[in-house]
Amino acid sequence: MPAYVETMAYAGAAPWHKLGVPVSSDMTPEQMQEAAGLDWRIQRRFLGMRASNGGSEIVPVPGYCAIVRDRDSYVYQVATEAYHPIQNRDVLAFFRDFCAVGNMTMETAGSLKHGAVVWALAKMSAGRFTLPGGDSTEAYMLLANSHDSSMTFQGFTTGIRVVCSNTLSAAVAGRDGASTFFSLKHTRKVTPAFVSGVKTRVGAAIESMRRLEELAGKLANARVKDSVHIMEFAARLVQPALLLPSQQEGQNKPMLMLTAPGTTPLLSEGKPVGSIPIHWTDLHERARQVVAAVRNSPGAQLDSSRGTWWGVVNGFTYWADHQANGDDRDARLTSAWFGARAHQKRQAVELATQFAAL
Repeated sequence: MPAYVETMAYAGAAPWHKLGVPVSSDMTPEQMQEAAGLDWRIQRRFLGMRASNGGSEIVPVPGYCAIVRDRDSYVYQVATEAYHPIQNRDVLAFFRDFCAVGNMTMETAGSLKHGAVVWALAKMSAGRFTLPGGDSTEAYMLLANSHDSSMTFQGFTTGIRVVCSNTLSAAVAGRDGASTFFSLKHTRKVTPAFVSGVKTRVGAAIESMRRLEELAGKLANARVKDSVHIMEFAARLVQPALLLPSQQEGQNKPMLMLTAPGTTPLLSEGKPVGSIPIHWTDLHERARQVVAAVRNSPGAQLDSSRGTWWGVVNGFTYWADHQANGDDRDARLTSAWFGARAHQKRQAVELATQFAAL
């Protein structure tokens, strides 16, 4: 198994990343845990150090412990005693109960980065929507927990576009930019009160998909007025140096500033989006790949996508989910959900919204 995706199991059709072991759709969380290779526990172990250079005496390090996998003593981090590990079995049991309340079906579970991140994906019975031309998006809930403090214990809704398997979690975000459905720091415990509170928010998950449908509809009705805008869109996301002042050529190109979601990205010369002259020859290979994905990715010719900003968003998302990072599918999955590509997809949605307003 590749370095990022250490273990994985899935029920039903193979997921878009083509990784994992197929299992029965009626498995219990315990059976899914074993099939997905998550049947191990996290331990907090004593942390010590030598009393002096070259000495043999070991003295404790007060207030700290090592966070370790019991199966092979793999060390994920050194943490304070305030750190509360959340066991894999508790993650899946929590998700089982939440799925039952929300009428969801757990389809996939696995671990990333040598088990540092454990996740599960469930399909929601509500929230699916279809745009003109049969462009359908399914609703999912993604649950994730880390053992290395790279993220909180969290869950968020994500749309998966049927025609190309794009993950559209960024577009689910509200105007504050947050798409997280719930989040719990590891300095707190998963209490019955916390679990009950999350269960009562199933309606919020459905509402986030309604917001995605509304946004998708607006972008699908917004025409791209100039093909140059697509090149500018690509440059802003993956080639910002193109928009920086050129010292070698002695030219002063306008500088790009990506701003927080909900605000208008402006340039240093006061020019809004859509006002930068860019030529195809200016773009490097990565930016050209994005433009090509906008034009040629699966679903690009659907009525909802052809010549629209919804098509542009999905072109970029297709590149981020399926083409970035070369042939390293496991790295793409990690980045698309939790890493740099996830952040870029949020930026892509915000930029498309600004371009659509031109």
